[in-house]
Amino acid sequence: MNAAEHLLGETALARHGERLALLCGDEAFTYAELADSVRRAAAALHSLGVQPGDCVLLLMRDTPEFAAAWLGAVRAGAVVVALNSRLSEAEYRHVLRDSAARFAIVEDVFLLNHKDGLLIKHETRRLRPDVDTDILSGMLTAVQAFVKDALRGDDYADLNEMTVGHMHILIGRGKWLVLAARIEGDGSQSWTTQIERCIKDMEDHHWDQIEDWDGDMGLARVLTPYIKKLIQGGYT
Repeated sequence: MNAAEHLLGETALARHGERLALLCGDEAFTYAELADSVRRAAAALHSLGVQPGDCVLLLMRDTPEFAAAWLGAVRAGAVVVALNSRLSEAEYRHVLRDSAARFAIVEDVFLLNHKDGLLIKHETRRLRPDVDTDILSGMLTAVQAFVKDALRGDDYADLNEMTVGHMHILIGRGKWLVLAARIEGDGSQSWTTQIERCIKDMEDHHWDQIEDWDGDMGLARVLTPYIKKLIQGGYT
């Protein structure tokens, strides 16, 4: 029997679906709510091509999102390898090679205005976005500098990638938007395609608001569903 199904299947939820499953800070999650997140995580992994027996690396903080991703991978039949966030880069590379993992998960997305690199929206898979603010601030600064340097050059590739410390960042550019996604694991090509599709989706549907953006943060609310869809693997 699948362990995730045993814990969060229909029979189990009929018994304890409304009972408390997880606590994270001031947030509480029932087994039914956890089960819903697990189903979405499993569906996202299936959409990425995860097959039973595939190895999936998770480098995430101790949050409900980690529990959902871990159980979602188990529900999909994958072998899960959870990594300590304090390992060195050499240790990460060793685990990646040794495990032969093929898939990655997006943890953070920054959406910027391509004209000046101003931040429009930051979206995270994590429940508590205030965690490691110094690290994320450093990532944003590096991405903004990258955008400004690229704009001063003659060429600006549609997609680029960069490394900031242990963070692997994919960068995609549309006509008006720049999207930077921090990924964990191996699977850059899949996320590269999804980033392209996400940018195109936003620009196709909201070009009139994006083209002449004047700093009104109402645009962030409009574009948030697209970024959430990207994080959940919805652009495969």
